[in-house]
Amino acid sequence: MIEDQFKSYLRKGSFVFLDINGSKVPYRISSVEEGAHFVISLEDVKDKKKSDALGGHEIFIPLETVKSRHQHSPKNIKAKWDEYKIIDQRSGETFDILRTEEFPQQLMAIIVVDEKEILIPLNDQLITSIDKENKILHMEFPEGILEL
Repeated sequence: MIEDQFKSYLRKGSFVFLDINGSKVPYRISSVEEGAHFVISLEDVKDKKKSDALGGHEIFIPLETVKSRHQHSPKNIKAKWDEYKIIDQRSGETFDILRTEEFPQQLMAIIVVDEKEILIPLNDQLITSIDKENKILHMEFPEGILEL
């Protein structure tokens, strides 16, 4: 599945890299179709058998083509989020991240509030800054999220 924020980088003539047995293999995109499904056709992939063999491989796009706001998305930073704390800018409260869980199109941090686990979306709209050195995510929680 390709996240919506990255679909605009996938266009005819641009390159993607597929992780095949640990190697990043480049492919030029020959066409892109959006509709019920997002379909990318690759120049050197002409038959269904080869296409099916590539299905499920991780896709990479050149970092220099990605806008900086997308480069710093939580999903794209290779870090152990369970070693981080979250500081909510509204309340000033600090929360330890117990663990993270991947949901469709959303990475969630699990924190504890009043002995209850709360899911916090780790997305660009809520994160105001990331302090990698001190392992702190500065976030602005939506109103009422801690009461869910």
